[in-house]
Amino acid sequence: MAAYSFLDVVCAMAGPGIAQNLGSGAAVSEEGITIEAVEDKNVMTVGADGKVQHSLIVLEAVTVTIRLLKTSPVNALLMAAYEIQSASSALWGRNVFTVTKSCNW
Repeated sequence: MAAYSFLDVVCAMAGPGIAQNLGSGAAVSEEGITIEAVEDKNVMTVGADGKVQHSLIVLEAVTVTIRLLKTSPVNALLMAAYEIQSASSALWGRNVFTVTKSCNW
């Protein structure tokens, strides 16, 4: 598992009612940002005779967890975006996160 400093990671969120930096300078807490797949990439099925079949799952959906300090002003911006987006199903689930590691060598 690789480790990254928030000085090297750029995270941005864009969606209805918000375009915000969530990386360095956004008062991200020590636990930082977690990106986790919604579903396993592989399903293994074992038959009655013990033979195994592997199936590749093409789903690319992930859950992004951003941990901010309680005093972060970004909390208010995220709550305002939530209020806007939850008001209409046309706006719900339209956020795009971009997470990159900047290379300054």
